[in-house]
This record gives sequence, structure tokens and C-alpha cells, in this order.
Amino acid sequence: MKVLYNFGIALLALMLMCCGRAIDTNQTGSVLFVDVDSSKPVITNDEARLLVPDDGDLLSVSCSSVIGEVEDMKFDKDRIFVLGDDREKIHVLNSKGVCENEISHLGKSSKEYIEITDFYAANGSVYILDLSSQKVIEYGYDGTFKGSTNIERYWANYIFVIDDHLFLVNQGSETEEGKKGLFEITKDGTLVASYLPFEKRPGLDCDNCCAPCSADTMFYADRESNTIYKVTKGKCEPFITLDFGKYNLPENCKGMDAIELMQELKGDLDKYVLGIEQIQSSDDFLLVKFSLGDSIYKLVINQKSKEIALLCKGIYVSSMYHLGLHNFYFRGNHVYDVYAGDEIINDVKLMEADKEPVEKKYWEQLTTTVADRESNPGNPVFLKFRIKQQAK
Repeated sequence: MKVLYNFGIALLALMLMCCGRAIDTNQTGSVLFVDVDSSKPVITNDEARLLVPDDGDLLSVSCSSVIGEVEDMKFDKDRIFVLGDDREKIHVLNSKGVCENEISHLGKSSKEYIEITDFYAANGSVYILDLSSQKVIEYGYDGTFKGSTNIERYWANYIFVIDDHLFLVNQGSETEEGKKGLFEITKDGTLVASYLPFEKRPGLDCDNCCAPCSADTMFYADRESNTIYKVTKGKCEPFITLDFGKYNLPENCKGMDAIELMQELKGDLDKYVLGIEQIQSSDDFLLVKFSLGDSIYKLVINQKSKEIALLCKGIYVSSMYHLGLHNFYFRGNHVYDVYAGDEIINDVKLMEADKEPVEKKYWEQLTTTVADRESNPGNPVFLKFRIKQQAK
């Protein structure tokens, strides 16, 4: 068993700017008060009522090359796309975890990339952001080159795709198109719209600021304002803003980086929430990670009602495999937890030593998985759970 520690008047200014629209989305949307003091401690999944712990599946990743530590995972249709710790290639897996192809095109030609800064999978394609060469390259599942987009006029730390438009997330860099946090462009590089203007570089960046809601909708989190935006083609609208009350960062501290905050607040830094650190989305829930002092919190929001479904410091999940969640990725109404090969080997050996009462058929699956990983420890294992459909 493991512990999950992861987890106003609105003004809309529209004006022409080159070939696109500059859109000021300086709104808050719905404001949700988060009473941090009422947070539950680490609780069981029975109390959390978020996962179906007895509806899981073990996927032993089968790949000819070594993936190592999983840096990122994306999903499209019935495929899983994995970026390993070498950050040189994208492994394309089927729904059973078997590697069908690898997208590996390191180089300096127009059809190659120097680095994988970020990537996204959508519409049967894999889009690789290469910040070093200031371009986004599109490949098919089989690695076939489909096209390249020059983004020298913009800047991107992250990328996502909706339909045939590319969205470039800019974390504080000045560009030829101005100081904007999000650019929407076509595949030929034409600006469609720009959103979220800023005066100076944000002091703190979000670890994972984008979460797909559906094929045509993304959530985007702005750490400094604690606002989560809903992004579709041609629109970036505030979905919800989190109000942490007395734990909100003082206004005079906005825009400061970690060192500046420590100097300004001195010993009081741990008295404030330093913004949204990470978001993930299922079909029904929005999961937000934030910290206060040394404590990490998981906030679960019902997307339909925009109400808090759960606020806690962690969730104990006891599945039929007696393995819980720790490094996970949402996809629709499922969550994929990632175990490194050597990690699951060690965990199962500890379970055996402790004589944990795992049901026979599940124990056989675990021991088979361990035997396979002992001969192939460089590739991970995915533990797949189903998420409950409705918030309680």
C-alpha cells in the first residue's frame, strides 16, 4: 500500500493585432473559497470515494529500447505516448502497453528536432516542441514526418493542440507578438489569437499547467492568479479562481520568484499558498495540487457544479494488488500510475516478506510481472484504475 501525495467586473478587450486577436481575459470566472484549515488528513480511498480500487489492471510495458524513468505521458485514441528519461524519443504503445513504434528523429534538418521540450498527441499525430530550433514538428504514429511550424515570433514552454490549431504556453518571455501567456496559431504559424497578457515575468511557474478536458477543450492554470482557464478554439475563458483566504500570497509579493519571496517574507514564507502547482482532469473531476509549508494538498473539484468534492493531504489506496497511486496520469475516467521496473520488484518482494494477504489470482499477476521486470528492469509497469463517475 502506498500513499498518494501528489495530488468583480469582467473586462474583455478585443483589438486587432497583426493577423490575430489580442484577448485580455482578466476575469476570475467562478470564485471558489478553499478552506485549507478544514482539509482532511491522509484518508482512505473508501472515504475519498474517487477510485474503484478493485477495478484495476497491470500493464507491463514491452519495448525493445529502454524507457527508464517516465518523464511524461500523453494519450490519443487507443494509444499511450511515453517520453523516457533520455528525452530523445517518444515511445508509442498500444492499450496493452506493447511498444508499436518509436518516434526518434534527433538532428538539425527541417524534419528533425534537437530536443523534445514538450510534446502532445492528438488527431492521430504527435506534435514535438523543439525550443532549441523554435519549431513544432508533427509526426504520424509511425514516425512519418507530416509538417513543421516555425514559432520564432512566439515562445513556448509547453504545447497543446485543439483540432488543427496549436496552442503555445509562454511562461513569461517577451516575444515579437508581445507579452502574452498563451498563443493560438495555425499550422503555418499564423497568429489566430493571443491571451493572458502580463507586464513582467511571473515569479513562479506551474509544474503541470495544462490538462485536457476533452478533444476540443483544455484546462490551463495560471499559478500567480490561482485561476484555471477553459481553452477552446478562439476562446480562453476563466473557469474558476481559487481563493485561499488568509493563506493567499500578499499582493506586493506577486511576480516574485522563490528567492525574492524568501527575502521579502523572511520566516513567514510557509504561511502562504504559493499558487496552483499542478492540475489534472478526468471526465468529471479537476484535481489541483498546492502546498502550504511542508504540507502538500489535493483539491478535487466537481467540474459540473464547480464545488469541492474533496480536500485532503493524501489518499491511501489499497487495491486488489495492494499497490496504490504515487506517479499518475489521468485519461478520461481512468488513471494510470507509473512504477519503475526496479520499484515494483522491490515493492512486491517487501509484500512477500510481510506476507500481505493478496488474493491468489492477483498475486500470480504480480509475481509474473516481477519475473518479467527482472529480465527487463529498464521499462515501467502501469497500474490502471477506474475513476468513479460522479462526485459525492
